[in-house]
Amino acid sequence: MKHSSRIPLFAAAFALLSSAAMAQHQTRHVTIEFQNLTKSQPFTATPFVSHRKGLHIWQEGKKADPALQVLAEEGNPDAILVNALSKIGPDFADAAISLPTFPGQSRRVELKVDEAHPDVSGVWMLGASNDGFAGNDSVDVYNFNKPMTIDVYALDAGSRRNSEKKEFTAALGGRSLDPEDGVIARHEGIRGDADIPASYKFDPKAPVGRITITPGKAAS
Repeated sequence: MKHSSRIPLFAAAFALLSSAAMAQHQTRHVTIEFQNLTKSQPFTATPFVSHRKGLHIWQEGKKADPALQVLAEEGNPDAILVNALSKIGPDFADAAISLPTFPGQSRRVELKVDEAHPDVSGVWMLGASNDGFAGNDSVDVYNFNKPMTIDVYALDAGSRRNSEKKEFTAALGGRSLDPEDGVIARHEGIRGDADIPASYKFDPKAPVGRITITPGKAAS
């Protein structure tokens, strides 16, 4: 099983551009801590972005866009960050990315939000799956004053059939194999009766992660 854990080189450029755009609005800092609650599933490098209302990085019941498919199948967050960088100002305000998070571990990132970009979204791949992922979709963190905790469940991107056979499985290499023209839905778990080991199983009825968002003071 291979997945990307690189932190894109354009992140510094993104930070400079986002700072200039957000100077037009009063900003607030928020701290996002997320925990891997599984015993078998590593989380890949995880991007979080702040953005305007009505924008979605992913949305349950909708078809996964190409950027999400790349992350859900390969664990590579670059396409999501490139998309955010290309729309900074009107659509996006800030971005942060973490290193991979292994079972039992937690990570922390910080973001800036403002009145025009109050929502935060984040997403990571379940590293021992073919197109499984989890995260939070469009949570307003600008207009709240106390910590918020969100339990998140495993989702299936609907971009690849869950055959669990080596020749079709992203967890064992490759992409765009055995495609499935589906929509994002709750993950049904791993059977472990083919080439993906049963040790990768997780309970799809239990949360795979927990996200705690803590508001900070308004930035000067």
